[in-house]
Order: sequence, then C-alpha cells, then structure tokens
Amino acid sequence: MEEFILETHKRFENVDLKTLMSAKNKQAPETEKRFPTELKRIPLRVNEKKLADLTLYDILRKRESKRDYTKKEISFESLSNIIYYSYGIKQYRDYAYNRKDYPVSYSPAAGGLNPFNIYIYIKKVTDIKDGLYYYSPKENCLVELYTGLTEIDLSENYSTEFPIHANINIFIVTDIERFIWKYGERGYRFSNIDCGILSENITLLSTYLGLGSCMVAAYVNDSVVKNLNLNKTEIPLLGISIGGIPDE
Repeated sequence: MEEFILETHKRFENVDLKTLMSAKNKQAPETEKRFPTELKRIPLRVNEKKLADLTLYDILRKRESKRDYTKKEISFESLSNIIYYSYGIKQYRDYAYNRKDYPVSYSPAAGGLNPFNIYIYIKKVTDIKDGLYYYSPKENCLVELYTGLTEIDLSENYSTEFPIHANINIFIVTDIERFIWKYGERGYRFSNIDCGILSENITLLSTYLGLGSCMVAAYVNDSVVKNLNLNKTEIPLLGISIGGIPDE
C-alpha cells in the first residue's frame, strides 16, 4: 500500500514542461458545464447584510464538523451566500488564457483555473423545491436538474447515514479537461488541493451563518457518477453536508 501511494504521488508530481510552456498559446476550455436552455434557472439571492458580529478568529474557533441537524428549513439567502462567496465569480480578467472576460472565483485555484462543477442536493430550503441542482457561476443561478425527494440518491451516494438528514449536500466535482491542458497529470494533484481550499471556505461560511457542516469522504464513487449523470471527464472529490444545528 505504501509503495502504491508513493508511486502514484510520483506520477502526479511529474511536470510536462512542454505542455506547461505551450499553454500560453492555447485557449482555456469552458469554465463550467453547459445544460439545455429549457432547464429552469433559479437566480441566487445573495444578502450581504451582516448577520453576526463575528471576527474571522471567532469563526475559526467555532468551526467544527457537525453531524446532527434539525428538521427546520433554512433560508434560501443562506444557501445563496454560501454558494456565491465560495465559488461565485468575484471579478473578470480582461483577457486570460486567450479568452476575454475570464472569470476569477472567490476560491483560489492553481493557475487561476476554474476546475470544479458544483452539484447540490436541496431539502427543506425556503423558496426552492427539494431536488438536485447545478451551480452556474456565470449566471449566478441554480440549474434545476430534477425536483422531488432526494433521499434515494443520497442513500446510494453515501456509505454513512447522517448526510441524508441535512438540508444541503454539495458534491465538488473536478473536470479533467479544465486543468490537463495546462498542467498535464500534475493538475490532478492541484485539483485535490484546490478542493480542500474550496471546502474550507464552504464550511467557514456555513459557520458564520449559524449552520453546521461536515466534509464527507464516505461516498460511493460509482453511485455519485450515476446519480449526478457525470460525463467521463468529471471526477467526484468530496461531499459536504450542511444543515441547521440543535440548540446547545
């Protein structure tokens, strides 16, 4: 097992300098997944009003994994703030990677690339139907993939039970095409690091908004691929459950 890990790390540590140097002459791939225009779009409702008098130090002290969630609804504004300030577009670069108006996410990534697709299972969130959604940063909206009960999908996706009771279950999925054109195989390593940064931002935002969260590695890869209808270049990296927490 140790040798396998070391050899695998070595492979993804290799740098293809030809690929890296030639990237400046290439055009970056699209930075998000495209869905049919007929699918319903729900614009996020970001509320920048300060909700709590907390410093960053307070939030870091308060943040911890929460696995017990209340059955109460949480607000669509809270969901919107978590999604937007974690993977929303902060600004556009005038010209980058041979593309005009290249998006810059709130969550940093190697090379300033945008390697992720964000899928969200929603249950008991105000003003939005239960179901599965995709976050479109460019449109700053949720694309409705299906509405209805999410429990069957979640029970298949996870090998643990507690996320099924959460209001929100996020799956961070990387798209190989968005990093391999520049970094080659090493891009996979960067993508995992970038996933850690993004997931920490999500959990800190959840803590600020008075919600509990937990990063979940106990997911069943094949089930996630099937239930999210991922294409062959998409790889699930992490699940995150978010919900209201009981009074302590």
